[in-house]
Amino acid sequence: MTVSRALAQLAAEGLVVTRPGAGAFRARPRPSAAPAGDTSWQEVALSADGAADLVPRSVDASGVLVSLAAPPSGVVEFNGGYLHPSLQPERAMAAALARAGRRPGAWGRPPMEGRAGAAGGGSRAASAAPSRRPRY
Repeated sequence: MTVSRALAQLAAEGLVVTRPGAGAFRARPRPSAAPAGDTSWQEVALSADGAADLVPRSVDASGVLVSLAAPPSGVVEFNGGYLHPSLQPERAMAAALARAGRRPGAWGRPPMEGRAGAAGGGSRAASAAPSRRPRY
């Protein structure tokens, strides 16, 4: 192996930095990888092994059950991910979904090149034209 190839390999590995006309220099050390996060909670959630020789596990689900319970009357919670029934536009969403589902080609694969006149029209059209509300 030649010195040139050895330097090229060391540069590819990030150990040296070469500067034409100046030489080869030791590269700055790479920052160490961040420690892995705590994933121990997944052991219970993802375990499908019901072997009898394993130590039985118990999980306190009271915190989850509290967050899944219906809120008291008159309370609108914003932390559960579900809108209060009075805030859900059920009729409007049902009508919009029904219209969209009846459109020709709604259940087929779209063409790879996109559809002419589709809402958004791609990044070039989005930056050049004002946005318009699609008609169903």
